[in-house]
Amino acid sequence: MIKCLLILAALGATAGGAPSAPAAAPRPGSFFAQTVRAGTTILPAAAGAKVRPLASGENFFASGQIVNAPKGLALMFVLSNGDGLYLPDGGRLTLDEFTQDPVFDTSRDVAYEPSRSTLRLALAQGVVAVSGRQPVPTSSFTLSTSLAQLAFHSRSFVVRADADSVAITLFDGTVDVTVPETGFHDTVLSGQTATLTRSNLHAAYPLQLASITTDEQDRLGAWLAAANTAEIRVTFSSQGKKLVPAQMLPQSFTQQISVDDPRFR
Repeated sequence: MIKCLLILAALGATAGGAPSAPAAAPRPGSFFAQTVRAGTTILPAAAGAKVRPLASGENFFASGQIVNAPKGLALMFVLSNGDGLYLPDGGRLTLDEFTQDPVFDTSRDVAYEPSRSTLRLALAQGVVAVSGRQPVPTSSFTLSTSLAQLAFHSRSFVVRADADSVAITLFDGTVDVTVPETGFHDTVLSGQTATLTRSNLHAAYPLQLASITTDEQDRLGAWLAAANTAEIRVTFSSQGKKLVPAQMLPQSFTQQISVDDPRFR
C-alpha cells in the first residue's frame, strides 16, 4: 500500500501533476492623463499633501488622489486596462484603487481587457463617460456617488452625479445599484437610464427607469466616442514594475494619409 502511494505521488509530480506556480499578485494599474486643461488640480492622499496642478502626460498609480477639473473644462484619463474616462464638463473624481494582473503589452488584442482588474472610483460632482474594452468576467469596476454604490459589468456608460442625485445611462451590460442608507439593491440593464434622487431615496422603489432617449444617444454618445478615441490611441507596455504609456495613431488613420504628406514621415 505504501509503495502504491509513493508511485502515485511520483506521477503527480511529473506528467502534468507538478504543483503549478502561484498566480502573480496584482500590480498597480496606470492612470494616464491624456487631456488636461489649465486649472485642473490633484490632491495626493498622503497626510499633509498639498493641492498641485495636474498636467497632461502624467502617468501615475491610484492611491486615493482627488482630482478637480473646473466646470466647463474637459479631462480625459486612459487606464492600462483599456478604459477611457472622460469628464466633459469638469468634476470631482477620487481615484481610490486600481490594480490589475501583470500585463506586458496592452496593444496585443485591443478588443479585450488585457488582464483582470479592480477599479474603485468616487464621483462627487460632474459627469464621467466610460468607454472600454470587453472586460474580463472577474474584473470589477465600482463607482461611488453621494447616494449609491455602482458596480458595473459594462464597457460603455455615462454617470451624472451631484450631492442630491445620480443618473446612470447604460449603453451595454449591466450595473448593480446599491443604496447604503436604505439597503436598496437592484440591477439596471443595457439601454436604460436610471435616476436616483435624495428626495425619493426612501421610496419603496427609488429608481426612476427610462429607455435611453434620442437626445441621450446623440449627446452622451458623443462623449463616449471621445473616450473611445482616446483609449484606442494609447497603449501601455511594461518597463520593470511600471506600465508606461505610448500615444499611437490607429492603422486606419495612417492608411488614409498620402506617403507624400509630411505627417506620414
